[in-house]
Amino acid sequence: VSWFEAEFFFANGCLDSVISLSVSVEKKMSVVIHDVWEYNLGDEIEKISQIDVGKSPYVGLQTWYPTVFKQPIIRNKQDKYNEIKENVEVMKLIQLGLCFCDEEGNLASLGRDNNHAVWQFNFREFDRIYDLQDSVTMNLMTLRDIDFAKNREMGIDAKKFGELVVSSGVVRNDDVKWVTFDGGYNYGHFLKLLTGKELPEEQAEFFNLMKDYFPVAYDVKHMIKLCDGLNVHTNWLSSVAELMGVKRPVGMVKQSGSDSVLSCRIFKILKQNYFNGPDAENINGSLCDLGVET
Repeated sequence: VSWFEAEFFFANGCLDSVISLSVSVEKKMSVVIHDVWEYNLGDEIEKISQIDVGKSPYVGLQTWYPTVFKQPIIRNKQDKYNEIKENVEVMKLIQLGLCFCDEEGNLASLGRDNNHAVWQFNFREFDRIYDLQDSVTMNLMTLRDIDFAKNREMGIDAKKFGELVVSSGVVRNDDVKWVTFDGGYNYGHFLKLLTGKELPEEQAEFFNLMKDYFPVAYDVKHMIKLCDGLNVHTNWLSSVAELMGVKRPVGMVKQSGSDSVLSCRIFKILKQNYFNGPDAENINGSLCDLGVET
């Protein structure tokens, strides 16, 4: 039983309008949010390392960070990469969400109760008193139950997180297929954690890192731009999901964990209706507004 079923009306081979998207009755399994702090980081990474990626190969990734501060004039794709690099360097990650899904969009389950699992990793480095931030973004995060004081006191050390994730086997794994919305920033932040280094100066080096850590990686935002007839013109994941009728799991608040689920659900719809032919693999490793120009 799929988590959701979408029915589309096609005109001339393109998606003209969404007729309906319904969330099916979930398999009597609840979605369990695994909020991860310093004290349970090792245990939760161990759970992730035990997931059968043969059955649940898609990994949704979304990051939450203060905001974008540096917005230079964008003339080409290298300029866009420079913007991402400069912002990732000065920003400190607040939360990172992960989920594992199968081909039908069903979340991976854990334990004897077979509860669906979604992870939210909460980091300690961001200091609301001293670090760069945008008041509107901070207020929105507070409304969405981000506790900045708790993050400072109980949050994960970013370096330790990166080391444990690398050793878990979930990265540098040809069987894992990464999915995110706005890949430049999300993969950029993740690579900074995994390598413990600043992003490279040149895009070519960045994409080499992408291939190393994420051999199969998709950017839903980039995919949407390639879909002729899909009238979705917004830069925000929540807005895209609303326009496409994609729902968060019942009971999940708007944080990075549920964002990662939205990315996977939107990806499934796009893949089934636009990228199900021989050209599907051409989008692997392609990121929105980025690419080495020759």
